[in-house]
Amino acid sequence: MTISFWFRKFLIDRKYKKSRRRTMAKAKDTSSAQNSSTASFHLFTDLHEDLKLAILSFVADAPFESMPENYPKSSLTHTLPLVSKQFRVFCEEQSYWKAAIERQFQKEPFLWKRALHKICDIAPASKEAGTATAPDLVEQAAQALQKASFKALYKKIVTDHIRFKGPVFFMGGQVQLGEPYALHFFEPRYRVLITEVMRGQPESAKNGGRIPHPALFVHANRAPLAPTTPATIVEIVQCQVYPDGRADVLLLPTAYVWIEKVWVRPNSGHLYYAQCLRMGQSVTHSMNQLSRQETLTNVMDMLAGRLDNTDAEDDTEHARQDDDTSSDEDSG
Repeated sequence: MTISFWFRKFLIDRKYKKSRRRTMAKAKDTSSAQNSSTASFHLFTDLHEDLKLAILSFVADAPFESMPENYPKSSLTHTLPLVSKQFRVFCEEQSYWKAAIERQFQKEPFLWKRALHKICDIAPASKEAGTATAPDLVEQAAQALQKASFKALYKKIVTDHIRFKGPVFFMGGQVQLGEPYALHFFEPRYRVLITEVMRGQPESAKNGGRIPHPALFVHANRAPLAPTTPATIVEIVQCQVYPDGRADVLLLPTAYVWIEKVWVRPNSGHLYYAQCLRMGQSVTHSMNQLSRQETLTNVMDMLAGRLDNTDAEDDTEHARQDDDTSSDEDSG
C-alpha cells in the first residue's frame, strides 16, 4: 500500500473521531440541561398552596374539553391525580370545576346552558333564561342539587344531559328534528322497548292519551349500529299499546347523538341498548341539513321512478295500438 493511502486513512479516522467527540459533548450538554431542569422542579413543593393551585389551573381541564372534541378523558380525572396524593386533592378543588362549567357554557351553550336551565327549572323562553349569566346559573344549579359541589354538578350535566342511555330501535330512514313520524312496533324486542319506555306512565297514556313524563329512546337510523355512528333521540308523543304488546306510536325527534357504546341486554329478545353523546349546535345543524337533502333526494328518485313507469306504460299502450292498427289493415 502507498503512503498516500495511509495518509488518507489517517485523515478520515481523525475527522470521524472529532465528529464523534462533538456529538458526545452535545449529548452531554443536553443531558446536563435536562438534569438541571428536573432538579429545579423541586422548588414547586416550596410554593404556597395558592400558587400551586394557580399554576395547575393552566392545565386543569375537565372531560370533553380537550382535543379531540368530546374526548371523555382529561387532566383533572386521568392525569394529575396520578402524580401525587397532593395533586389528587388539588383535583377536587371546586374552582377548577366551576371554571370548567363556565368554559363549556361559553363554548357550547346549546348543550350546557340548556342543561343548567333544566337543573334550575328555568323555562327557555322566560326572561330569566335570557338575562342570567354563566356564573349565576352555575351557582344556582349547584344550590339546586343541595350540594355546593361543582364537580358533582359537572358530573350530573354530563351524565343526565350530555349523555343518554336507553333502548335502541334500529331501522334506516331519514329523520329530521321537530318532524314527527309514526311507526308500528310488532317485533318481540320492540314490544319490550315500548313496555320499558312507557313504564310508570298512566294507563291513559298507553291508550292515546297525554304522556306526562318524557318517554325517550334511540332511533338508530344509520348503519352500522356501532360507536361513532350518528343516531337520534326520539320522544313518544302519542302511544297506543295493544293487549299482545304491539304498539302504534307517534315519535318526535329531539336530538342528534353520537353512539358511544352498544350492547344487547340479556333476556330481552335481542334488544339493543346504547350510550350516546349529544351533538353540539353546529353539528346538529349540519345533520339536519343532510337529512333534508337525503329526504329531497329520495322524493326526486321516487318521482323519477314513477315517470319512468308512466313512460313505459305509454310505450306499451302505443305498441298495442300499433299492433291493433296493423291487424285491421291486414284484415282489410
